[in-house]
Amino acid sequence: MKVSLHKLLTFVLTVFRKALFENLSLKLISAFITLTLFILVAGESLQISKRVKIEYMTPEKMMIVNDVPFEFEMILSGPKSAIGSIRGQDFYYKVDLTGASMGPSRIRLNPRQLGLDRGILVSSIMPSTIYPQLEKIITKKIPIQLNRLGTSVIEAQIKRMVFDPPEVEIAGPESKVATMTGVMTETFDMRKVIKAETFDVHLVHLDPQLTFLNTKDDRVKIRIEVFKK
Repeated sequence: MKVSLHKLLTFVLTVFRKALFENLSLKLISAFITLTLFILVAGESLQISKRVKIEYMTPEKMMIVNDVPFEFEMILSGPKSAIGSIRGQDFYYKVDLTGASMGPSRIRLNPRQLGLDRGILVSSIMPSTIYPQLEKIITKKIPIQLNRLGTSVIEAQIKRMVFDPPEVEIAGPESKVATMTGVMTETFDMRKVIKAETFDVHLVHLDPQLTFLNTKDDRVKIRIEVFKK
């Protein structure tokens, strides 16, 4: 019985030695390949496109008068974990023009301002350069011009039509405000005037760079006065 047990132990040890030491070099290579693949998968590189919103800071009493982009696109690449952390993140880029003078400026966008994590590379930016043009803001009072339609049944009795306010004060870039001579109302149907009355009239606002300062919701009042009988 002892001899049989000794033979069994000897057999087991022999098998174990063969399993452990035979083809050791192949086993080491296999382990190395497995570890390498794990590292590559864990650090897999991805590439994504992100849109970045641009916020402009302008000097007091100056404004941008040309068409400028309000966002740019950048291509980012980096480790899967780093890219995943910013995939749903919103980015904002501030363009500080507070120290700029009137006229055109050339601004080159610098992705470092976004504070991206290390390991994230910016492959491209579109556009990479912007050219904002600043102009002085001025104000001016201009008369209101009524855009009439039709004739009132009491036309002969109308003494005058008075706007409130009598003039509109506008603000905007000097090149546009300086050439303004008046502002039109939307079409006003005179056929609805049958007595002395006051109406609300909207002003025609054609240029988004111009602002009406002394009106509410771009409206004025027109008061119809008639001769006393």
